[in-house]
Amino acid sequence: LHRGALDDALRYADELERLGSRGYNEEAAAYAAALKARVKLARGDLAGARSLYAESAAIARARSAGWPRSVALCGLASVTLAAGDDVGSRAILEEALLFCGGVGLVRIDSLCGALALLSLRSGERDRARRVFAIVGAGAEDQADYYATFEDPSGALREATREARSLLGDQSPGDPSAVDLDVVLEAALGTAVTGLGVRQSFSSPARS
Repeated sequence: LHRGALDDALRYADELERLGSRGYNEEAAAYAAALKARVKLARGDLAGARSLYAESAAIARARSAGWPRSVALCGLASVTLAAGDDVGSRAILEEALLFCGGVGLVRIDSLCGALALLSLRSGERDRARRVFAIVGAGAEDQADYYATFEDPSGALREATREARSLLGDQSPGDPSAVDLDVVLEAALGTAVTGLGVRQSFSSPARS
């Protein structure tokens, strides 16, 4: 899919879906829906992608499947923001940050950058500044393999770019020293404990 082989990706998603239905494997079923969502997005069907990402997230939530749930929530946030739904995307971004920040399977820079922009739009500049404090230098320019999972539409990275231009560059000197609990407390408006410091921006947990 990263190389544009959409038909091959769709066949693989169908195989995963069959595997999920035969073996009651919700993780395979959730990932199949997310993969189909990326194919829809690549073909220009934003509404279809959003529906499939929502389906994937619902399946993954039921089993607390870490990797497919991370992919589904990031994808759903990305396409919802791309659709111009600020209210809907804010709720999804908050859920994605709480979950993804805890399991540590994907980078959360663009999630924080997008939420910071939405906070700025609603007049919450101090909250935006605190949320953006975790965003690493160049996060909005990432175009690697991981970025296709973390922000398939590119909307989160574009929002991060806009937030940086409005807030000024405040990238942390030592990203690994940023307290993730503090950032998520600012993002969610509630106390979050036990997550510790953030992962390095350049080293996502999943290889």
